[in-house]
Amino acid sequence: MRSGARIVEVRQNVLKQNDLLARELRQRFDDAGLTVISMVSTPGAGKTALLEHTLTRMRNDGLKVAALVGDLAPRFGSDEVVDTIAELRRVRAIADVADRRPMPKILPLKPVPLQTLVVNVTNQCNLACTYCYEYGEDKIVDTENGKQPKFMSEATAREAVEFALRESRDNPHAHITFFGGETLMNFNVLKSTIAYARQRAAEVGKDIDFKQGYWTPPLSAREVYESEKAQIENVLGLRALVSLTEHDDIEASALAPSAETSDIPVSLEWTVPFGEKAFFHVGVHNVPRQNATRIANDLGEYTKAPKPGRLAQLLEMLGEFPETLIVLNHPMWDIEFAGQKRHEATLSTLLETHGERFHALEVNGYRRWRENRRVIQLAESAGLPIVSGGDRHGRDANAILNLTRADTLANFISEVRVGKGGSPMPWVHPPTRCTRRGSSTSRPSGRRSWRTRVSAA
Repeated sequence: MRSGARIVEVRQNVLKQNDLLARELRQRFDDAGLTVISMVSTPGAGKTALLEHTLTRMRNDGLKVAALVGDLAPRFGSDEVVDTIAELRRVRAIADVADRRPMPKILPLKPVPLQTLVVNVTNQCNLACTYCYEYGEDKIVDTENGKQPKFMSEATAREAVEFALRESRDNPHAHITFFGGETLMNFNVLKSTIAYARQRAAEVGKDIDFKQGYWTPPLSAREVYESEKAQIENVLGLRALVSLTEHDDIEASALAPSAETSDIPVSLEWTVPFGEKAFFHVGVHNVPRQNATRIANDLGEYTKAPKPGRLAQLLEMLGEFPETLIVLNHPMWDIEFAGQKRHEATLSTLLETHGERFHALEVNGYRRWRENRRVIQLAESAGLPIVSGGDRHGRDANAILNLTRADTLANFISEVRVGKGGSPMPWVHPPTRCTRRGSSTSRPSGRRSWRTRVSAA
């Protein structure tokens, strides 16, 4: 209904302006003693023949005459002009003077219940896939330089829930899905919003559906191990050494072993708070199985409540196990969004304080090459070797491998720790031995176990 009103208003405004211009021109012509006739018609109507005949007779009668011609043909084809005029007539934007038919009645739109609400909780991501829309013209939100917030607030998310419940109207079901970025990077808001939505849905007597609002690992830990192993052994024809890590727990690597795969190492990616509101990810590979639970608990306690001097103690404790590898993962990545300069300043302090306690720096298969190149330069200046790793992307195996002549993971770790070895490479190149290390998938600081990792749903 509003759409129709706007069309009429535009038409009236155009005609009003046209009347004012016509009135002004008529006055100017009258003052100059001129008689002016305006001729408008479709192509082929015969106006040129009419002008030629009329002008000839007027000149024979001794009158001064002239013709001012405005032709659309040089700019638009005749067919295009005809089609445009016909379209304008169909939508009643123009009409013959004698056509006084009333404007058609426009029926009001019927209210339609909202089916699904998509909530964009963040456009941040822990990967840097070059094909992602965020790196092209399809970028949804410009969050650079603080123009827009990087994460949706809890208050805004709750408003979205209320909107979904209200606009679903008589529908007994309300559907909410979350979108990003990597939605789990705003895990706390995601978790609280789901709880709030369930509470409010129960209060208003609705069922709320989050079938698209949460994420579960598409593969089990065992399947992750097998896919990593298969890529190296079946595609490259080489023996594989695989180390799976999960954020701050050992469940992924603990679930994978069986009688046939008892050599799978117990590893984890440790979240290390450091400095003022900063944190880093440290890959801890092949901890002694008999001490794995105690070690994971000790590292987890520091993550939750860091104490002065405790980080050095823990790193030294890990370093005392000769077959354990300590890797500073993707060190150049500003995970905490503190700003790149501030992050690198904190990183510099970390390496000055604890650099000798790390065995290697990681180049990550899902980070940008520009970032990885800086990691390589950092490793050279710090006197540390580099090893490869990276988060898995859904069901796909990792994108980068390590080249080694070692026949066991323990020998590879010795190669890195003692011989300062380590040769990252894309998986498509044929190495003599390949090792796989890296996170089976990434997870924010919500601390969900492998089995129950369903984003609070």
